[in-house]
Amino acid sequence: MKKSKLKQKSSARINMWSIQTTKENPLQIPNKTTICGDDRTLQYAYDHISFIWLSIKEFINNTESVLSTSIIYNNKLIVNDFLKKGLIAYKEQLDIKDDSIYSHDAVACFLLAVIKTTKTTCNFIITDNNSGETWDILNDTPLSIWRLNRQDLSIAQNNLTNNEIARAVYLKITPANIKRSMRRHKHEHAILVGHMGTYH
Repeated sequence: MKKSKLKQKSSARINMWSIQTTKENPLQIPNKTTICGDDRTLQYAYDHISFIWLSIKEFINNTESVLSTSIIYNNKLIVNDFLKKGLIAYKEQLDIKDDSIYSHDAVACFLLAVIKTTKTTCNFIITDNNSGETWDILNDTPLSIWRLNRQDLSIAQNNLTNNEIARAVYLKITPANIKRSMRRHKHEHAILVGHMGTYH
């Protein structure tokens, strides 16, 4: 699979990000198989969150649109990586036998794990080496659209703040009904700043 040349802004960080410039492989699209693999406990968590929160499928589809499946960080597709970490956090909530933990608490932990991971994995900038145009997570155009018909791309570490990344990912990817629930139950600020202790 062809990858563009990786350009780094920091010599201390080597081969963290890479970008696939060929057409995206449908086998990489985020779904139960690509996220969970053969882990049955994660498969159960995927089924559970998808049943309780129907719009989680929209969340997954949004990750593919906004970030595409072309970005790799430390040899892992970033969208599958942070969705898997979200499911691990959700599964841990299901394992807790405590009636005081509600479904909105569990999905808040899912979102918190996703957002915390994106603060690292989404701090990149892509450059079209032909036009000089760039893309990062603050761009209004989804990466899946921006990268169409662009073949000579390079990727490097960006200098965005954690807050900028967290807000951009949360606002662009999280479906409206889940945002409403997070605000109603006062989880939204905790998700954005990454304080797990806020939940309980």
